Amino acid sequence: MSNPWRDVYPLDFWNELVGRYRSGALGSSSATVGRWMRSVFKTGGVLPQQIERITSTLQDYHAVKKNDSQNFPRRINLLRSIYFDAAQYVDKYNINRAVITTPPAEDNFTSMDAYVWSIGKRALRKAAYIEEIQKFCDTEWGNPTEMLQYITDTRHNVDAFQHLQVGCRMEKLDPYNRSFEMHVKADGMIENFNTSPMVTAFGEWIGSIKDKDGNLGAINITTIDAPATPFFVWLEDHPLTVGGGRRHSWGYRDWGANDTKSVRYRDTLTDPGGKWWHWLCFGGGGALYELDLEGLSTTLFNTLDGEGKYTDAPFHTYAYVWTGSGELLAGRHNPDSVHHSSFTAGQKVRCAGMIAVNEAGKVTMVNSNSGHYHPTKQQLSLFVEWLNRRGVLSTEAEVRLGGSNEGVSVATFLRSPPASNASRSLPTVPQNNPAGPVAGPIRPGPKSI
Repeated sequence: MSNPWRDVYPLDFWNELVGRYRSGALGSSSATVGRWMRSVFKTGGVLPQQIERITSTLQDYHAVKKNDSQNFPRRINLLRSIYFDAAQYVDKYNINRAVITTPPAEDNFTSMDAYVWSIGKRALRKAAYIEEIQKFCDTEWGNPTEMLQYITDTRHNVDAFQHLQVGCRMEKLDPYNRSFEMHVKADGMIENFNTSPMVTAFGEWIGSIKDKDGNLGAINITTIDAPATPFFVWLEDHPLTVGGGRRHSWGYRDWGANDTKSVRYRDTLTDPGGKWWHWLCFGGGGALYELDLEGLSTTLFNTLDGEGKYTDAPFHTYAYVWTGSGELLAGRHNPDSVHHSSFTAGQKVRCAGMIAVNEAGKVTMVNSNSGHYHPTKQQLSLFVEWLNRRGVLSTEAEVRLGGSNEGVSVATFLRSPPASNASRSLPTVPQNNPAGPVAGPIRPGPKSI
C-alpha cells in the first residue's frame, strides 16, 4: 500500500513541472494531437483548465496551516478538488492509462499526464488519511496526556497474559500502524530514538532532541510532559509527512516520505489482504497443519522458507503468536511489515516468539524472542507443554529463552524452575478452538463447497 500520510507535491515542484510543460520540455502522451503539438511548440500557450485549477488549489492548500486540526476540513476539501480536476483531465483528454499507472520511477515521469494523475492520487490518499487522523483525535487518545500515559506506562503484566511492551504501543494506536518500537530500559530511560523514523519524530515531539547536531537528551518516560498538540496533528508539518526533500533546520537527517512503513495488522487499515499469516492446527501423526478456512482443507505446515538468522544451527523460522483465545498463528517476520503484534492487532497474547518447523510438520526449535511482548519463562513453558502434549515437538527439538542462541532439550527446559515473578497460570484453551485439542487426525477437505 502506498504511504497515505505523504503529502501532495510542494508548490515550487509543481510550478517547475508546469513551466516545463509550457516550454515543451515535458510533453503529453495524449491521443489529442493538437494539444500535444501546443505543449511542444507553443511556448507560453494556454494550459488545460484542469492544470490551471490544480495549480491554484495547490497554492491555497499549502497556505493553510497544517498542524492545526481546526484546518483539517478545509484541507480535505482542497485535496478532493485536486483529485477531481486530475480525474477530469484524464477523462477529457483520453489519457492512456498504461502511461499513468506504470511509471518508470517514482516522481520521475516522462509526461505531464502522469504527474497530473499522480498528484490526484496523492490528494485522494492524503484526504482519507487526514479523515482517519481526525477520527483518532476525537477519541480519548487524541488527548496528548492520555496517549503519552498509555504508550509509556511500564505496567503491562496486568493479568496472566502478556501485553504489548512499553515503547511499542504507539504502533497499535496509530490508525495506520506505522512501525514504532522504542527501546526503554528497566529504569524508564529511553535508550535510543533512532530505532525508526517514527520513534525519532516522537523524540522531537517530546523535546528530547536537544541541539543542531541531533544529540539526544537523557529522557525518562516517567517524567515526560505531554506537548499541547496531539502527536499526529503535530506530525502534519513534519518532514516525515510533508516529504519533498525538506531537511530539519539543524540537519539531523534527511527525511523522506518513504522513511517509514505500515506494519500489517489483521482486520485493520494496514492489512491489504494476501496470505501473510497462517492459522495452525494439530493433525494426525503429531504434526502441525495449516487450516484453510475458505477451502475447508488442511495442508502440512513448515517454515523452510522462513528467516535463517540463527547461524549456530540450520533453523529457518517464522514468527508465531499463541493468542489469548488459544489460536496458534504464524508468519514470516519482517521488520518493515510483519511484527508479532500484527497477528492480533496488538492485543494480549499467551506467548510469542520464533518457531522452526521441518518438512514433516514437527517443531524443531521454539523460543520467546519477541521485542513487542517479551514473554516470561513461565509463559514459554506453558506453550512448550501445550505443544508437547499434542506430540508436535521433534525428538531433537530445542527451546531457547528470548533470543538466545543457546538451546536446551524440551525435557531440560520443562524441568527448570520458572522465574519467581511469573507464577500465574493461563486460562484453559477453549476445547472448540481449531488450534486446541483435536480428536483424531484432520483429513484434507474439499477445496470448495
